[in-house]
Amino acid sequence: MKATSLTHKDKLCFLQGSVKKRKTCAIGLIAVLYILTLMSCVSPKPSDKTNILPEFVAAAYGDKNLVSKELRGCTFVIFINSTETYHIDLLEKVYRDYSDDVNIIAFVGQISLLPLLHDRFPRAWIIDDSQQLFVEKFDARSCCGRFFIYDSSKQLIAAGNNTVFYEEGTRSILQRTVDHISFDISVLIPEQSVSDSPVFRELWDRLRVQEKSTYVIFMLSDICGSCPVAKTISELSAALIRQLDTIGVAFLFSSDFSDIDIRNFKVKWSVPWPCIRADGDLALKWNDLIHDFSREELNQILLLVDSRGKLLAINQAAFKKLVEVK
Repeated sequence: MKATSLTHKDKLCFLQGSVKKRKTCAIGLIAVLYILTLMSCVSPKPSDKTNILPEFVAAAYGDKNLVSKELRGCTFVIFINSTETYHIDLLEKVYRDYSDDVNIIAFVGQISLLPLLHDRFPRAWIIDDSQQLFVEKFDARSCCGRFFIYDSSKQLIAAGNNTVFYEEGTRSILQRTVDHISFDISVLIPEQSVSDSPVFRELWDRLRVQEKSTYVIFMLSDICGSCPVAKTISELSAALIRQLDTIGVAFLFSSDFSDIDIRNFKVKWSVPWPCIRADGDLALKWNDLIHDFSREELNQILLLVDSRGKLLAINQAAFKKLVEVK
């Protein structure tokens, strides 16, 4: 699962969902209630009141007082409402990497956890929230627990459930906010040239036999389940079909996609172009970058290159060039 980032993303995203009807009212009601409960765990929407770090004064465990308006720098807030290990795992990784640079506040729903967390994370603010007063203040109701990331101006930049994988979401947000590090296409394609990139050499050889004036490479490391894929794919496909005589295309998937995954994708979206799974050096490089940054940042990358393999545009700029051609 991924964190819900509130900053603008230069990405292309996907959406799909369906709910089956039940034959009887009783079974239908149970199903609807179950689905609503599941949705509240997976993707609750932050309300407007959480867009800025709320002002509060709290007594933290260990006789420390916290005044939120006096905090300086970025702030990570986490709500831990059970002993499930994923709560502690997320807190532990954020603490390990950022406790020197980020204010870390843990609101704890079980009193018995307070001394344990205080001993384990001495630089964090560990606060009793067994009465759920702060859950209400932050609008953090969720059976999975919630976390929030605020920048130095106390603006909310990301929120998610504690089930999110640190390496595939939270870390990249903290890297951008605290370390000012983010993925840049030059890391993957040095010198802005696909044809000169050792990891793209095999793919480029497969593309250029199409003998087109322009080429499109669409890189996918994940098929997102919470974004409008139909509109994106239909618009992109329509643009590419209009330029079938001049544009060569390849849909490129990360190495963890199976043959069935790729086949299902082609059938589902009626993609007539080659769908290729990365292997060799490209797969290794892609996986390394996913680990160093996040799967989110290494997903849905749209590359537009000329006949010599020189990069013309990426992502939104590339998409705009393609769809504007009549």
